[in-house]
Amino acid sequence: MIIFVKKTIKLLSNMTLISDLKKLIDLFDNQMLNEDQVELLIKQKVSTINTYTSSNIEHSYDRGSILNMNKLSNKQWMHKLIDAISSSPNFDFIMEKLTNSSFCEYNFRSIVNMPVFEKYIEGSECPVDEGNYRRYYSKPFFIKGIRYWAYSQWYSGTGLNNRPLMDKWIEKNK
Repeated sequence: MIIFVKKTIKLLSNMTLISDLKKLIDLFDNQMLNEDQVELLIKQKVSTINTYTSSNIEHSYDRGSILNMNKLSNKQWMHKLIDAISSSPNFDFIMEKLTNSSFCEYNFRSIVNMPVFEKYIEGSECPVDEGNYRRYYSKPFFIKGIRYWAYSQWYSGTGLNNRPLMDKWIEKNK
């Protein structure tokens, strides 16, 4: 496993997502993830990198694969997710978890260590990751009268496949 990780890091050392792989190793070293979890997350990371670096296609994914079975766009899906969260008797518990970046990265296989929701501060700009990429919708959402930036990197039917994980978690905890 460690040899696989070192080879992967060496292979990807010139890519901007290397910091994410190093985070995974740190989580493993701190015994927050086991070998199988780290290996799975690295394979997903490599799959995601391969998807976006295809040389012969501008974006190698097709829009249809990003939509889940009920064909909602990510933004429509986010509105339904927010409705489910807002109407839940476990609202405080859910929001506590979904504003925790480590919890979100581990449970929903986010491609960066960012929470699903981040409180909007008046006048603030859309948050960016370490590589200066926007991972949130450009306009905040209202959830029970409070504005939040909402994570926008949700996929279904691809290597990352994190939308079904969120759907199952919400269903279990609402």
